[in-house]
Amino acid sequence: MRIAVFKGSAQERFAQSRRWHTVGAVTDTDIIDQLTSGVAQAAIAPLMSSFNLFRNPRFLKLGLSTQIFTTPELDTLASFGINPRQTALKDAFDQGLDIIKRNGVFDRINSQYLTLRID
Repeated sequence: MRIAVFKGSAQERFAQSRRWHTVGAVTDTDIIDQLTSGVAQAAIAPLMSSFNLFRNPRFLKLGLSTQIFTTPELDTLASFGINPRQTALKDAFDQGLDIIKRNGVFDRINSQYLTLRID
C-alpha cells in the first residue's frame, strides 16, 4: 500500500518513520490524482488541507473513510510564515494574537468559523 502525503510534511515524516511506502504530493489536486489513478491507496494530510479535500467533488467520489490521528508526532502547532527581514511585522502579529486571545475575539472567531479548536 502507498500513502499520499505532502512532501516535507509532518505526515510524510510520520509515515516514513513507520516504514510505510509514501508518494509525495505538492497540492491537494496531486493527492486526489494519486488516489484516483491508484498510485496511492490512502492519504494522510494536515487537518486544514483535509477540509479542502472534503470540499472537492472528485475526492468525495472516492468514498474513502476518514480518521483523525491523535499521535504526538502529528500534534503540531499551526504557524504563519513571515519574512525574516520583517521582524516588526512578526512582533506586531504576535502582539495582535495576544490581544485577541485575551479579549475573547480569538475564541469567538474559532467557534464561529472553525470546526475544531485552535489554541
